[in-house]
Amino acid sequence: MVLQEIPSKQTYQHTWYYYKKRKSDSDGEDSDKEAKKKRLKLAKEKEEKDKSNFRDLDNMAKDPSQVNEWKVLGSKCRKTFTKEVMASTPAFNEMGIITCNKWHIQGFCFEKCKRKATHKAFSSNVHRTAYDKWVKEQKAKMP
Repeated sequence: MVLQEIPSKQTYQHTWYYYKKRKSDSDGEDSDKEAKKKRLKLAKEKEEKDKSNFRDLDNMAKDPSQVNEWKVLGSKCRKTFTKEVMASTPAFNEMGIITCNKWHIQGFCFEKCKRKATHKAFSSNVHRTAYDKWVKEQKAKMP
């Protein structure tokens, strides 16, 4: 008969300490995995949200008959023609369609623009004159 050594109380405490430590370490790995999954899920949701907000405008089109007096390019255009100013854009025709400022002021726009119907010369001199006056007023305010 072989006698087995009975571990002392200290050995039990020592073993229990390492068992708890190993368990908490593995719990940490699990929480790291969960955090990583959560980050990936949030990134995917953000990407899907960005895709839903994205609007494909298709190819760029240039205005071959742009009026040089209306021409404003780049950062000056963004600084002058703010959202509030754009809200006061005059109508393009008698039906009240709002003029595409990108087309008439910057000289280009996109094929799938919501205001593509205005990507042409003004048909009415009344509306052309009103738009001309409005553009000149805005350009006078330019920094």
